[in-house]
Amino acid sequence: MIRLTRMTDYGLLVMSQFAERSDIPVRTGRDLADETGLPLPTVSKVLKLLAQGDLLSSHRGVQGGYRLSRPPEEISVADMVSALEGPIAMTLCNLHPGGLCEWEASCRIRENWQLINRVIRGALDNISLAEMVRPMQEGWVTAGNLGIRELHRRRGKTSAEKSKCGADAVTEAVTHPAAPPIEPNAAVIV
Repeated sequence: MIRLTRMTDYGLLVMSQFAERSDIPVRTGRDLADETGLPLPTVSKVLKLLAQGDLLSSHRGVQGGYRLSRPPEEISVADMVSALEGPIAMTLCNLHPGGLCEWEASCRIRENWQLINRVIRGALDNISLAEMVRPMQEGWVTAGNLGIRELHRRRGKTSAEKSKCGADAVTEAVTHPAAPPIEPNAAVIV
């Protein structure tokens, strides 16, 4: 199973408090612990990681605490996950291309993993903290259709032609000779 750690889940929850309560720009660890129901030591650790990732700035003194380092619309889920987990990669060859895997040179599925990694990274890059705190919109792409809208956009498909989706469309994106290469961060969430 591929999943994020609890620390990342807690970090996203803490970051959502900043986005939801923009009327309170500076927050203390104790305030955030009370609001989220998380233990203060956990919140403190999360705040430290988010500050090290340049997502929060800390302010000392009587009026001190933490604040977002940029507007919630400019902070992506990928930014938060990277600050809390490290680089986003599905396999070692996506994290460190060239040299970490003895099978890399002859791997028949490496390019497919790279495509999957780009689609997942693109999805996380295209969802902002501001969007995370709003109710899910009907136009959001589900996990099974990530990148499909971008694929259709590039090919100029009509609505009737767009009905083919999911694994078939991803396979088509990988194997179709007329398909332009899908660039990193190409998934579009609308």
